[in-house]
Amino acid sequence: MSGFTNPCLGDAAATPSLVAVREILSILAGLGPALEKQAGLADRIQKMEQDQAEFAAEVGEIAEALGITAKDGAVLQLAHAITDRVQEACDIKARRDQKRIDLERALEAQRLLADKIRLHGQRKAEMTEFFKVDSLAEVGLKLQGIARKIELEAQAEEASREILDALRVSSLEEAERLLDSADHTALDQELLALKAQFEDQDQRSRDLFTVQSKATDRLNAVGGDDAVAKIEEQRRTLCLDIEEKALRYLKLRVGTAAAEQALRAYRDRHQSSMMARASAAFRTVSRGAYTGLTAQAEKDGEVLIALGADGGSKLAADLSKGTRFQLYLALRVAGYHEFARSRPSVPFIADDIMETFDDFRAEEAFRLFGEMATVGQVIYLTHHQHLCEIAERACPGARIHKLG
Repeated sequence: MSGFTNPCLGDAAATPSLVAVREILSILAGLGPALEKQAGLADRIQKMEQDQAEFAAEVGEIAEALGITAKDGAVLQLAHAITDRVQEACDIKARRDQKRIDLERALEAQRLLADKIRLHGQRKAEMTEFFKVDSLAEVGLKLQGIARKIELEAQAEEASREILDALRVSSLEEAERLLDSADHTALDQELLALKAQFEDQDQRSRDLFTVQSKATDRLNAVGGDDAVAKIEEQRRTLCLDIEEKALRYLKLRVGTAAAEQALRAYRDRHQSSMMARASAAFRTVSRGAYTGLTAQAEKDGEVLIALGADGGSKLAADLSKGTRFQLYLALRVAGYHEFARSRPSVPFIADDIMETFDDFRAEEAFRLFGEMATVGQVIYLTHHQHLCEIAERACPGARIHKLG
């Protein structure tokens, strides 16, 4: 190597030393793998740039198809916008599917309601055809007439039994013949005489029994000691006590009579307006089956009489259960108006008092409640859903509170 003056390992004029050559060769030995790694990285970078370009192209095509634009063509911004649009589309699809389910349910409910309406229409047609009327309201009146007829027939049958039992005959024809042939004047006189005789005999039997009891007690008390004298002393003491208490009773009785007279005068002054209001309410809630109310004086007070639309009358105690409830409601309505007229009103609370009312009478009752609500508060408690519907129809301003 003595003639080698310009080696390819460097541009130095001097020949490198053996140590430097070894270092250079060592570096050159590691240069091959580094170049291979560099070539691999360059290839990966090229592929990633190609993937990036393809991703950007696809994102651009999708964004253009969806009409999405981004500032400076930011690919990530477009990708996020596309993702948001896809999520929005998924949400819309879910809502559409739910709406489709709701629509199917609504259509099923509509079908069920249509079936009910059809059945109701068939039933209505059958009832109106049967009664030869044009509306359900007229059907209701017919049904009321049937109920009234049944009630009158029951009363007639009861009266017939009483007549047959009293006259001891087997048929009403025999009873009519027997009554036609009887002397009514003589029978009336005999009845009065027998009543008077019965009262006299009854009182006399009571008096005689009292006398006998006292005599028996005195006889049993008589002995050989001073018992008789003690009994006489007790008798006189009792007589004085009876006299004193009798005077006290007479004073109390006079005071009671004066108070009753004052109450009667007060009731006469205030009864007319309340009776008129109660009659109007009873006529309304009974839907004209009764025209009003009146009072009749008796021995121990007054009795309330219902006046029927057919010209008849009935004692309140003789009315049917449902009609009595209607009467009591009319009295409460009138009393509430009288109370509210003279003093601050209080809430009127009723708890399912319409169990015996049909829908028509319930509607009239709610209308009365609506009038009462103009002077006070009316609270009606019920667990019947159809009454809520009737209340909303009769009183549009009513508020329904459903308790859990």
